[in-house]
Amino acid sequence: MTNRDYEKHPYDGTGELIAVTRRPPSSRCSRVAAPVSDVLIGGGFVLIGSAWDVLYKAQRAHQVATTGPYAYLRHPQYVGFIVIMLGFLIQWPTLIILIMFPILVTMYIRLARREEREALAEFGEAYAAYAAITPAFFPRRPQTIAGGLS
Repeated sequence: MTNRDYEKHPYDGTGELIAVTRRPPSSRCSRVAAPVSDVLIGGGFVLIGSAWDVLYKAQRAHQVATTGPYAYLRHPQYVGFIVIMLGFLIQWPTLIILIMFPILVTMYIRLARREEREALAEFGEAYAAYAAITPAFFPRRPQTIAGGLS
């Protein structure tokens, strides 16, 4: 299958859709950009997966999630989604991805802010103390608060 065939027909000979992670032989993705995008996409999935378990356990215990990725970020799952989208933007810089990336980032930020208001209403001072020392989207070294982060 040539690169020209790939662009016109994204299906293999059996009618199956070719996996989205398979790049055509002469794609625009350079030797540097391809590994960078792969790391971003993989890292985003790891971040989402590791945060999911922490959030699930905290919700079951009716507590603020403050361990694992939540010790560094208030919204690790949204950061994971944004990192994945950035990886796709690097790997396949199409017009639709260029248009959708800032729209989706804006939507995730707005959703995060709404969820913060809900968490503050539900958990009060516990969430306020956590939010005061834990950044929303850009990690830094975690600080200690009573009964949570270490």
